Amino acid sequence: MCAAFVLKAVLQPIAVIGTTTPSGPHWHALAIEIVVTFNMMFVTCAVATDSRAVGELAGLAVGSAVCITSIFAG
Repeated sequence: MCAAFVLKAVLQPIAVIGTTTPSGPHWHALAIEIVVTFNMMFVTCAVATDSRAVGELAGLAVGSAVCITSIFAG
């Protein structure tokens, strides 16, 4: 916490250093976040509740969803 205040004091004119800010409009970032979150929750719930799914592959399915959505969303 103290380091954050030191960085803010030293780099005062720079407002967005070290933060994650959208490169486009805020509504675009919100739309991507909604799509990515839906995809992650859909995969997780599908793996957890589907009786036909192979339980040993649940980690692979969720991990693949995380990887693909992080590539898609940045």
